[in-house]
Amino acid sequence: KVTQEQVDGFIKTTEVMTIGEKTTLVHATLENGFTITKTSACVDPENYDEKIGSEICMEHIKNEIWYLLGFLLQQREYERKQIQKGAN
Repeated sequence: KVTQEQVDGFIKTTEVMTIGEKTTLVHATLENGFTITKTSACVDPENYDEKIGSEICMEHIKNEIWYLLGFLLQQREYERKQIQKGAN
């Protein structure tokens, strides 16, 4: 089982920056050194808000961590079943 606490706990550091007039980039480094980078942008620079952009990016980063942890969980389950088959 993967929990929200695990997902949140994997994020060690984040760097937020504005690119141009309407794009936010967030670069997250995870506890194991793996990095995930996401961007968000608006159409009109007048509507740009780095805080909103970074929140959107963080949501995408956390979704990717969920995906990656889900893969690892599935792999562990598969390996466990393979070991059980070999023991029988």
